[in-house]
Amino acid sequence: MAEQLLNQVRDAVDGQIDFEGQKLAERLATAVLAIVGGVSFLVGFILQDITLALKIGLAGTALTFLLVVPPWPFFNKHPVKWLPVGEDRLFTPKRRIYGSMEGAQRLALENSGDLETGRDASNKLRSTAPLQMCL
Repeated sequence: MAEQLLNQVRDAVDGQIDFEGQKLAERLATAVLAIVGGVSFLVGFILQDITLALKIGLAGTALTFLLVVPPWPFFNKHPVKWLPVGEDRLFTPKRRIYGSMEGAQRLALENSGDLETGRDASNKLRSTAPLQMCL
């Protein structure tokens, strides 16, 4: 019984929100704090009461905390679909990386199927213009 209750508390506190939820939480916090700050300033200025302005600001900060910090379900409407564990075929390198411009030119010629052997290949490498995009 206690273990089930503890698991429910862990699930509630775990904080599963997606990237879109993080963006929403940031915008929500910014908007609420800006509005509450403006309202508290205006009320404090009009009534000439700084303690009331501070209380309104503190209440707005607490409201923002309650809106943003708990992992509400609307923060997880776009869950991330992670890759399955152990799919090594997805991580095989598809391109070779060359450290020099000549290596990059050679890669470009190999990919175009135009690479020749011997002296013609080295002449062709020298004659190619610098590549703007190597990969």
